[in-house]
Amino acid sequence: MKKKIIIALSFIAATGIIFGLFHETLQNALSEKSDCPFCNIVAHDMQNQIIKEGPDVMAIRKNRTTSGVDFLMIPKEHIVNLKSYDPQKAEQLFGQMISIVQELAKQSQQTGEFTLTINNGAASYQTVFHWHVHVKSPDSSWGF
Repeated sequence: MKKKIIIALSFIAATGIIFGLFHETLQNALSEKSDCPFCNIVAHDMQNQIIKEGPDVMAIRKNRTTSGVDFLMIPKEHIVNLKSYDPQKAEQLFGQMISIVQELAKQSQQTGEFTLTINNGAASYQTVFHWHVHVKSPDSSWGF
């Protein structure tokens, strides 16, 4: 019985290591700037995706949306995730993002209620490896 438990624990540990390596490999493969869909939008290759643009950030439409308002805030700089990014620069970018979200909410006379979500890394379900913030609201009257 003890041997079976040790084998099972060894299997679980090996599976975790393989899973971690898979996620790291996936993240590295998908984090190349040349293949980044958000970098294409920043380069104005997909002008119709841009909702509003600031000095260092953009509000963009999502390809797949849920009900209500569902868009993304992205930095113009290709930042894979926040794991090793300069906290002061991240604070500046996040401040610009919040300003644009507040401006969009005010322009639409929306209630100002929204949810912000950041997935940081493959294990947290980040699928596009260009740092971004999801903005969602049940109120669909934002006007875009």
